[in-house]
Amino acid sequence: MPADPISAWVMPRIPEGGILGGNVPEPVAQPIPVSPASRAARSMTQRVRKAAEAEAAKAPAAKPGRKQAAKPARAPPPPLPNDDPLLNADEAAEYTGQSYPSFWRGVAEGRFPAPTYVAAKAPRWRRSWLDEAIERNRMLPRDALALRRRKKLAREKAAEKAAKAAAKASAPKPRREDSRTRLKRERAQEAARGAEATPPQ
Repeated sequence: MPADPISAWVMPRIPEGGILGGNVPEPVAQPIPVSPASRAARSMTQRVRKAAEAEAAKAPAAKPGRKQAAKPARAPPPPLPNDDPLLNADEAAEYTGQSYPSFWRGVAEGRFPAPTYVAAKAPRWRRSWLDEAIERNRMLPRDALALRRRKKLAREKAAEKAAKAAAKASAPKPRREDSRTRLKRERAQEAARGAEATPPQ
């Protein structure tokens, strides 16, 4: 039986004196016994491999153009025009030429539109909304001067009203008298009027 590389293993034979005692002899192939179970498993593996190769050879070739042809890469969609972006509070105030507090005061007074919230604490304004508010609030210099005067008078009236309310709150309240004290006061007043009405003798 020819020597099988799986069933034979090359093992050098070492002399009795050791490797240092003389020349190393040439390796001699020594057969290793193979069990019948290993030989049967090897033959079964070879038969399964040959059957799979035969089935692959009999299978029809795939039609070109469907699965094998690579699809062309889809071009990304064109970017949308961003002519009307969303502005946050700082950007909206800068766009309208207002300071941050003045811009929010204008929103509270209705001169600027109310924001839309994209998140819990993220107010945003469209630039077109601010343009419409600027056009709506545009006025002549004399109208702006009259508006400033009216606002000044309104602030002075509000301050005067607040001062009166504070003075009234700080003034001592009159003591409330009971029925006995009121009766004594009324009797004293009647006695005084009777004394005035009685002519001197």
